Amino acid sequence: MYKTHHWDPLITGTVQYYFEDICQRRMKDMISTVRTSRECPKWIIDSHIWETMCAYWDSEEAIGKSLTYSKARMSDSNGLGLHIYLSGPKSY
Repeated sequence: MYKTHHWDPLITGTVQYYFEDICQRRMKDMISTVRTSRECPKWIIDSHIWETMCAYWDSEEAIGKSLTYSKARMSDSNGLGLHIYLSGPKSY
Protein backbone atom coordinates (compact mmCIF):
# COMPACT_ATOMS: atom_id res chain seq x y z
CA MET A 1 0.00 0.00 0.00
CA TYR A 2 1.25 3.47 -0.85
CA LYS A 3 1.28 5.87 2.08
CA THR A 4 0.62 9.52 1.18
CA HIS A 5 0.81 11.12 4.61
CA HIS A 6 3.72 11.07 7.02
CA TRP A 7 4.15 12.43 10.54
CA ASP A 8 6.29 11.88 13.58
CA PRO A 9 5.10 8.67 15.32
CA LEU A 10 5.05 10.59 18.60
CA ILE A 11 2.06 12.63 17.45
CA THR A 12 0.00 9.72 16.08
CA GLY A 13 -2.52 10.10 18.93
CA THR A 14 -2.97 13.81 18.18
CA VAL A 15 -3.35 13.17 14.45
CA GLN A 16 -5.95 10.47 15.15
CA TYR A 17 -7.86 12.74 17.57
CA TYR A 18 -8.18 15.57 15.04
CA PHE A 19 -8.92 13.16 12.18
CA GLU A 20 -11.81 11.64 14.12
CA ASP A 21 -13.05 15.09 15.17
CA ILE A 22 -13.15 16.26 11.55
CA CYS A 23 -14.85 13.03 10.47
CA GLN A 24 -17.53 13.42 13.14
CA ARG A 25 -18.29 16.99 12.11
CA ARG A 26 -18.37 16.05 8.42
CA MET A 27 -20.71 13.11 9.05
CA LYS A 28 -23.00 15.35 11.11
CA ASP A 29 -23.14 17.80 8.19
CA MET A 30 -23.83 15.00 5.70
CA ILE A 31 -26.68 13.61 7.81
CA SER A 32 -28.15 17.07 8.31
CA THR A 33 -28.10 17.70 4.57
CA VAL A 34 -29.89 14.45 3.68
CA ARG A 35 -32.40 14.94 6.51
CA THR A 36 -33.35 18.29 5.03
CA SER A 37 -33.42 17.16 1.40
CA ARG A 38 -34.99 13.73 2.13
CA GLU A 39 -33.17 12.33 -0.91
CA CYS A 40 -31.41 9.05 -0.20
CA PRO A 41 -27.69 9.60 -0.84
CA LYS A 42 -25.54 7.17 -2.82
CA TRP A 43 -23.49 6.31 0.26
CA ILE A 44 -26.49 4.71 2.00
CA ILE A 45 -26.67 1.40 0.19
CA ASP A 46 -29.18 -0.44 2.39
CA SER A 47 -32.71 0.93 1.87
CA HIS A 48 -33.70 -0.40 5.32
CA ILE A 49 -31.23 2.01 6.95
CA TRP A 50 -32.65 4.95 4.99
CA GLU A 51 -36.23 4.01 5.91
CA THR A 52 -35.24 3.72 9.59
CA MET A 53 -33.61 7.15 9.52
CA CYS A 54 -36.65 8.75 7.88
CA ALA A 55 -39.01 7.06 10.35
CA TYR A 56 -36.99 8.47 13.26
CA TRP A 57 -36.90 11.98 11.78
CA ASP A 58 -40.70 11.85 11.42
CA SER A 59 -41.26 10.62 14.99
CA GLU A 60 -42.79 12.92 17.61
CA GLU A 61 -39.65 12.56 19.75
CA ALA A 62 -37.31 13.78 16.99
CA ILE A 63 -39.65 16.60 15.97
CA GLY A 64 -39.92 17.72 19.61
CA LYS A 65 -36.13 17.75 20.04
CA SER A 66 -35.74 19.69 16.81
CA LEU A 67 -38.20 22.35 17.95
CA THR A 68 -36.57 22.61 21.38
CA TYR A 69 -33.07 23.05 19.95
CA SER A 70 -34.31 25.46 17.29
CA LYS A 71 -35.91 27.66 19.95
CA ALA A 72 -32.70 27.60 21.98
CA ARG A 73 -30.64 28.72 18.97
CA MET A 74 -33.10 31.51 18.24
CA SER A 75 -33.44 32.71 21.84
CA ASP A 76 -32.74 36.31 22.77
CA SER A 77 -30.56 36.01 25.88
CA ASN A 78 -31.02 38.99 28.22
CA GLY A 79 -32.06 41.24 25.35
CA LEU A 80 -28.67 40.83 23.63
CA GLY A 81 -30.11 39.33 20.47
CA LEU A 82 -29.26 36.06 18.79
CA HIS A 83 -25.93 34.49 19.61
CA ILE A 84 -23.49 35.16 16.78
CA TYR A 85 -20.23 33.28 16.32
CA LEU A 86 -17.55 35.88 15.73
CA SER A 87 -14.39 33.80 15.92
CA GLY A 88 -14.69 32.42 12.38
CA PRO A 89 -13.23 29.16 11.13
CA LYS A 90 -10.16 27.77 12.84
CA SER A 91 -7.50 25.86 10.93
CA TYR A 92 -5.55 23.03 12.40
